[in-house]
Amino acid sequence: SVEAYVEQAATWLTENGMPDTTIVDATGLNRANVATARDLGVLAQRIAAQPPLSGLLRERPQSAVGQRFD
Repeated sequence: SVEAYVEQAATWLTENGMPDTTIVDATGLNRANVATARDLGVLAQRIAAQPPLSGLLRERPQSAVGQRFD
């Protein structure tokens, strides 16, 4: 359930040094999902420490401007 996800996310964030991030749903699209710059920095450090994920930080972003998604 969404409630269980939100509860688990809050626990994980606090245990991993990101207590100022608030998650209200699993989509990431809700404007009430918020994080501080500090917490995002902590998340970036955790990602950089994981080789499979750190490769994503080196990839160039792809642009969807002008493209259609049917």
